[in-house]
Amino acid sequence: MHFLVIGFSSLARRRLLPALRRLGYRADVATRSRSVEAGQSGLVTGTLFGDYVSALGSTDARWVYVSTANGTHADIAREALRSGRHVIVDKPAFASIEETRELLDLARNSQLCLAEAMVFPFHPWVSEVRAAFAAAGSRPEHLSARFSFPPLSPDNFRYSAQDGGGAISDLGPYVAACGRIFFDAEPSRVELSVQEGPAAVEVGFSVLAEYPDGRTLTGRFGFTSGYANGLDLLGPDIALHVDRPFTPPPEEPCAVRGIILGKPFAASVQPCDPFQEFLSQIAASGDRDHERAAYARLVDRDSRAVHALRAAARRRGR
Repeated sequence: MHFLVIGFSSLARRRLLPALRRLGYRADVATRSRSVEAGQSGLVTGTLFGDYVSALGSTDARWVYVSTANGTHADIAREALRSGRHVIVDKPAFASIEETRELLDLARNSQLCLAEAMVFPFHPWVSEVRAAFAAAGSRPEHLSARFSFPPLSPDNFRYSAQDGGGAISDLGPYVAACGRIFFDAEPSRVELSVQEGPAAVEVGFSVLAEYPDGRTLTGRFGFTSGYANGLDLLGPDIALHVDRPFTPPPEEPCAVRGIILGKPFAASVQPCDPFQEFLSQIAASGDRDHERAAYARLVDRDSRAVHALRAAARRRGR
């Protein structure tokens, strides 16, 4: 399998390119600003290009992975799709519902796959939690999530509105994915409390999202605090906690613990690299219509849920 990775982001260096190498996939890389670093990294197993336009015109890659600043995703994904290649985009995929629908239409009409790299659902802790609720004859009715970390470098694109920054864009997709995975629904009502940053973007938010049948999600997300990464799931006769659910270390077990039917429960879920699992599964699906459609539905659903977060922020005067 042959990928073209556009961008040499921290995520690409730490997670994406090592996963591609472990899978034995060839990885071309296109980067203008980090070409020297990329060339010296040992992570480029194919060709190194100085820009994505020349890369798209030269590479034999069937897949393109876009790992650039959020605000550039749509333009690059559009060109990659027009070149006849399947496309995966870092989260958040696109800045608006309109962009999302335009690009999903382009992919569908071209019989190409367009997907967002929301990878934590590919870790087996999700199956462990679902199995625990099923064994208890229960279902999740309330989720409490925390994903917050210390402030970033001042030049990080997440502090730039022009580059598609802000905590809602960067971390809102985790809210969307949690509701989709455990409630199989989009929020019917969202309330948001937003923490403003110094550069005209939000740096944190607290959320209350209501879902059909009285289910709820509350959480705190941002880049303003010490590191916090956890998820609590509550239902009749069951309460579970997952450590580091959103970025589980690929070389360490994932801990799930709680109370089920009044008895203590603890599970150590086997180590897994969800990035590698995601890439392996999606690379096998690009030429199958029903699987392309399934990935497109995920992009569409999560885009609408993130839009609901942005709309809630606007109602609060942001």
